[in-house]
Formats: sequence, C-alpha cells, structure tokens
Amino acid sequence: MTTDKSALFKKIGKRLADYRKRQGLTQQALARKIHRSSSTISRIERGAYNCNIPLSTLVDIADALNITLETLVKP
Repeated sequence: MTTDKSALFKKIGKRLADYRKRQGLTQQALARKIHRSSSTISRIERGAYNCNIPLSTLVDIADALNITLETLVKP
C-alpha cells in the first residue's frame, strides 16, 4: 500500500484549521500555546510543510486543541 503523503498532509492541515477555528483560536494564538511560529501553523494548515512535520509538533498541536493525536492525523 502506498500512502499519498501530500494528500495526507493536506487533510491534517484542514483538520487542524477546523479544530483551531472551532475553538476560536487564531493561528498566532495556537502558535503561542505550542511555542512555534504562526508561519509554522500556516504552513501546516496549507499542507505546505514539505511532508516533514515533526511528531513532537503534532503532539503539541493535538494537546493544545484538546484532541487526540489520532484525531489529528487519521487518514
């Protein structure tokens, strides 16, 4: 089985944006919560993170959004 990484990262980005907006957070506010830059959040949401998002960043995002890592990254 081959995973289309580009499509997967776009889905993760869309899911991230959806959960962030549901909680009324801006990209800047989420970035502050996880000690990353707002440009990092923006790139992840656009699926433009070069298919190389660190697992620790995804864990921090999931924690900040009060969701499981599985919820964030499921295909």
